Amino acid sequence: MVLHFIDPSRPSGEEQSSLQERLSFLSSKPVLTVYTKSDLRSIQTIPV
Repeated sequence: MVLHFIDPSRPSGEEQSSLQERLSFLSSKPVLTVYTKSDLRSIQTIPV
């Protein structure tokens, strides 16, 4: 399991693509993305 914390200082989308590239070798493992309260206010839906 990978626990990934979002860096709110990066442009939207950049963090996720960076995560996918770096963790591509873990494609069979679950990856959990952790959002802060400020992130949650700007996110309409969170994939589960």
